[in-house]
Amino acid sequence: MDAVWYDNVPLGVNKIGGFMKQLSEDAQLSKIYTNHSICATCITYLDQAGFKSRHIMAVSSHKSETTVKPYAKKCPEMKKRAMSSALAEKITPAAKVPKNEELIQQNPAP
Repeated sequence: MDAVWYDNVPLGVNKIGGFMKQLSEDAQLSKIYTNHSICATCITYLDQAGFKSRHIMAVSSHKSETTVKPYAKKCPEMKKRAMSSALAEKITPAAKVPKNEELIQQNPAP
């Protein structure tokens, strides 16, 4: 029989609140992570992957889009190049500018 790795008992807010900190210390990670830092990182990655704020809100428990926006970190370099390419296509149609799809294929998202 497999060992039971969980208990079917309620956890207090202090226990849950310190879970990632304790896990980081126990695993001797180079950085102490908090529940909030993990949540913020997930929201940032979802935003960078192109998910709409309302969809991110469904999994993050945020109540408004304005509270999700601060997690949209600096625009990745690949996305900046794709935006630049899109603008260049519109203002210089005769120039040979790589299309957004070509840039994305050359630099896939992490």
